[in-house]
Amino acid sequence: MARPPMTTQQVQQWIVSLLVVAVSCFPLGALAAAVAMLAGERHDAAVVLVLVMGALGCAAVSAGRLVHRLSPVSPWTLLGVLPAVVTAVFAL
Repeated sequence: MARPPMTTQQVQQWIVSLLVVAVSCFPLGALAAAVAMLAGERHDAAVVLVLVMGALGCAAVSAGRLVHRLSPVSPWTLLGVLPAVVTAVFAL
């Protein structure tokens, strides 16, 4: 069964939401690198940066959902914590 074509507004929503998530990936990557460098000497600072990563990731996913006029609070929002968890497992 063929899917109906997307409207211009739907295409714009997808592009903006992907841009929001892509732009938020740059600071997440920088924070992950900072955590990796600080983990040995300043463990407390590394833990705080991991918490900041989790908050930023959740905010990015929520912003992407808001672009589509969906509720920012959903189980999908927890995907934003994934980069922080992976960084914590490998660096801490």
